[in-house]
Amino acid sequence: MPEHDGHIWNIITGEDGFVYLTGWFKEKKFFGSCTLYPHGGDMFLVKFSPDGSCRWAKSAYGTQDVNGNSMATDSLNNVYIFGTNKSAALFDTISVEAGGFLAKYDSTGEVLWARNIIPVSTLYSDKPPQVVFSGMTVSGGKLFASGREYAYSITVDTATRNHPGMMGNALCCFDLDGNIQWLREGISIVTEGGNNLSADRPGNIYICGYFFESIDFNGTILNTEQYKSDYFVCKYGHNGDLIWADQCSASDDAKSYSVFSDSTGHIYLTGSFSGTARFGSDTVTSDSLLDMFLARYDPGGQCLGVVHFGNAEGQSVGQDVNGNPMVVGTFSKNIMIGQNTYNNFQTTPYTMDDIFIAKCGQITGSVESRYPEENQLLIYANPNEGKCTVTIPEEFLHEKQLTLQVFDFQGKLIEKTGLTLADGKIRLNLEAHAKGMYQVVVDNGRKSYTGKVVFE
Repeated sequence: MPEHDGHIWNIITGEDGFVYLTGWFKEKKFFGSCTLYPHGGDMFLVKFSPDGSCRWAKSAYGTQDVNGNSMATDSLNNVYIFGTNKSAALFDTISVEAGGFLAKYDSTGEVLWARNIIPVSTLYSDKPPQVVFSGMTVSGGKLFASGREYAYSITVDTATRNHPGMMGNALCCFDLDGNIQWLREGISIVTEGGNNLSADRPGNIYICGYFFESIDFNGTILNTEQYKSDYFVCKYGHNGDLIWADQCSASDDAKSYSVFSDSTGHIYLTGSFSGTARFGSDTVTSDSLLDMFLARYDPGGQCLGVVHFGNAEGQSVGQDVNGNPMVVGTFSKNIMIGQNTYNNFQTTPYTMDDIFIAKCGQITGSVESRYPEENQLLIYANPNEGKCTVTIPEEFLHEKQLTLQVFDFQGKLIEKTGLTLADGKIRLNLEAHAKGMYQVVVDNGRKSYTGKVVFE
């Protein structure tokens, strides 16, 4: 899709394996057997089956451009989409005023509701919404969205914040009808959010980005030297409480663009840096004017290690079915990944026009986690033949509402139940499932403990 007549802004995969695309187009588009006809600059939302066939394609339009920016799906395979509309826009028969919209489509492509949630900003000539969400996810029956602010005073649904002369990054929680539950900010003179956010199994939320001078996360303040950027990465609880915030300082610049949480509560972070930077206890120097990095953090916020290579930026990070981190990014000139060299085919120096995708092994670094046992469950016997006993942590013994969740090695939820305690222990039976490794999570809605079970 050439940029002059369209752009894909977001691609996600739902729990059922179906793939969703959104973006903007202004000429007739063919998505397999599905065809969309433009009215100007229209938003598109397309669903593909796992075999690549188009199931349906939808559009929304107005007298000016309508863009789809970010998406998320829920367990019923509904899809939520945030975007921007410079004029009133039609979603089937629903009219939405200009600004930032949030819409919900069911699994067949019918729009369930669409509404304006963010007014336009008057600080910029092109009048963007006061907040533009670049990432969304559904976790624990809530919709989370994060993005950059474009105004000194912002309104998201019914929540309003005012910080004269300052902007920030917003993290919002909505119910699945689009009503805001809470809003958190990182306030700075200049800041930019990452391309996505991520949720772990207990429902904690991770965001990333970068800032200049300082950034204030409701009293937790990170500082950097003047005229250079540091990256930030934050962990929030499901209720919006900030659990920790970390930064990377480089002699020149450090920026983070994407974050991913694995089934163990560790996270991977990717972006770029230049000069000498400190990741946890590791100090590294860039191989070029701009290096990509891939860093790993433990659940407590300690950076465990980093890998990097020159002439590149990491733009998105995820994980394969075996738990290996994978990074997609852009590069200029020539790059070396492992023992292989790849050439950029652009003639303009330092133009990040070529794309790389790379897979990495586990990153352990040179440091031990500060939190090796803080959130670990005691499980006996382990390994076992399908039956084991999980000891409840002491602080949970008098809790009335505990939840047990069991995930397989690929992160799929296979069991979720409320707990009835016997002698402070849980009798866990996995005999109905395949042999392998499982992740066990016990939480009280505010804090979680995890452990691994090996069924042989």
